[in-house]
Amino acid sequence: MIVAADLAHAAVAPLLVMLFGASPILEVRGSIPFGVAVMRMSVAEAAFWSVVGNTAAVLLIYGLGNWWLRLVERRKGFWQRLTDRVLRRTRLKFSEKYLKYGLLALCLVVAVPLPFTGAWTGSLAGFIFGIPLRKAFWPLFLGILIVSALVAAATSGVMTGLAWVLRS
Repeated sequence: MIVAADLAHAAVAPLLVMLFGASPILEVRGSIPFGVAVMRMSVAEAAFWSVVGNTAAVLLIYGLGNWWLRLVERRKGFWQRLTDRVLRRTRLKFSEKYLKYGLLALCLVVAVPLPFTGAWTGSLAGFIFGIPLRKAFWPLFLGILIVSALVAAATSGVMTGLAWVLRS
């Protein structure tokens, strides 16, 4: 018999994992283990909702970035000068590296499961370098899929190892 608590858990668990996946600190590196260990999801289910959340973060960053640029364009002053200066300096400093590695660099920044890498970093880099979302989306999404597969495999291995140790 299905009880209300089961229904609530079924509705809340994907939402929480998706929100953790969209968060700038945890991303999929934290949301997949959270989904499996805490929310009792399968690795595949946790990975799916993590990818959805992380992909939403990419769209959010580009959307907020474009909103900010339109806002400061209309209001000349300190914020516009600061934004222009940051964008110009960053693009000049890193344009050579971007020309050398191209969109592969965005994919790798997202795919490597290390601190200060991930979809947030890759999306911010793509936006700051002026790469349109239509060009940056697929390398970013591929990076999200790669890191999700790596984290899902690691989570599955850890959970299997724990189950074996606890059984012994």
